[in-house]
Amino acid sequence: MNARDLSTGGGLIAAAGARYGSSMRSTRTTAAARLAALSALATALLSASCSARPTEIWTDRPELAVYASAFNASQQRYRVVVRHHDALSEAVSAARRKPALVIGSYLRSESFRKQLVSLDYLFGELAINQSLFYPELLAKGNVDGRQLLLPLSFNLPMVTFRDVDPAPLGVGTVASLAELEPAALAFNRKSGRDYVAMGFSPRWDGETMLLAAWASGVSFREGTPLAWSDEGLDKALGTLRDWASRVNGSIEAEDDFHFKYLYLPSYASVLEKRTLFAVLRSDSFFLVPEASRGLLDFRWYGEGGKIPVLGDAVWAGILRSGDGKQGAEAFLGWLFSEATQAELLQSSKRLRLTESVFGIAGGFSSLSAVNDRWFPLVYPAMEGRTVAGPNLVAPNILPLDWPSIEAEVAIPFLETASGRNPPEDARSDFRRRLAEWASKRK
Repeated sequence: MNARDLSTGGGLIAAAGARYGSSMRSTRTTAAARLAALSALATALLSASCSARPTEIWTDRPELAVYASAFNASQQRYRVVVRHHDALSEAVSAARRKPALVIGSYLRSESFRKQLVSLDYLFGELAINQSLFYPELLAKGNVDGRQLLLPLSFNLPMVTFRDVDPAPLGVGTVASLAELEPAALAFNRKSGRDYVAMGFSPRWDGETMLLAAWASGVSFREGTPLAWSDEGLDKALGTLRDWASRVNGSIEAEDDFHFKYLYLPSYASVLEKRTLFAVLRSDSFFLVPEASRGLLDFRWYGEGGKIPVLGDAVWAGILRSGDGKQGAEAFLGWLFSEATQAELLQSSKRLRLTESVFGIAGGFSSLSAVNDRWFPLVYPAMEGRTVAGPNLVAPNILPLDWPSIEAEVAIPFLETASGRNPPEDARSDFRRRLAEWASKRK
């Protein structure tokens, strides 16, 4: 199991943050290097921290090390230490000695929820303001009337395009696949028989295909190990194939264009005028180098005005059998405040952490006021943009190993079943792939 200890002490945040923000590569691929740097700094100052037994936080989000440092520097009563696990839920479930607090993605499964205590009392005793949260997200951490998890951060899909006048999309804040179609079709350009510019295809990217599946009602969710709608799956494949034939001529034309020209990051192909649209996650868009990002505009992607919250939202929960609950409660009370998150964002900007990590714990804050008031100060592209709660559709409860199912089953299936040589029976093929994946996990 990939785990690293980060013991953080008062006065560490500036030094830790400077190293933590030095990389321009993606958050996920450089987590180990940043954590190692933080660990070395923390070890040097460990003797200066308080002698009380620390509260352990286990997480799959490396930036929690910086947050723990800031918390330790803000008071003298509690000290928290962060332990990083790439496979967080598996590590917690297998551990004999549990941490007090767990913060990460894919924690809402039924098997994991059994390990958590209700957090309802925190809304009163520690004055965590329940009304600050997006109610659509907060409700997803409530099971049978018990608030087992608090949402910390989330990401949204964005349709990006060059910032030109007139814009290829209207003035609305949300754009659907159907709204992309006229501009994408008009953008297409051929030289002879072959395309040299193509507006858009949802088949070019695995996550975009999953968004099309969501819009079609596939409704992937926790099952044994996975449940879904066969009718939604059929509709999703129809949507992908129909777009290829109706907008871009054929599946073969899309694939040939993809092979010849789409070797750059999708936003770069947009800037080169090779494509018109790219669908990016918000945490990817805001890590595009500023010189390029300043040339791009965006709309939220959604259907019927509803924007899907991506499935890897970050949650926080207190474990039933963990030690150090008081420190965990104090940390949550500190973290879930507008003032704290505003300072974390401002510090990230000063220390240039925003070049390698987006927002709060890698996403938009679960506190709407933070997104409305403070994100535009750090991310100017958010000026005049709102993340409107009523427009958000929170994700279904997904299995603990959804990232593996997504990468090894769902996306390869969508690529093949919407491609040149689809299986005769798509429903059976998906079941076969899932069964093969499950057999390898035993």
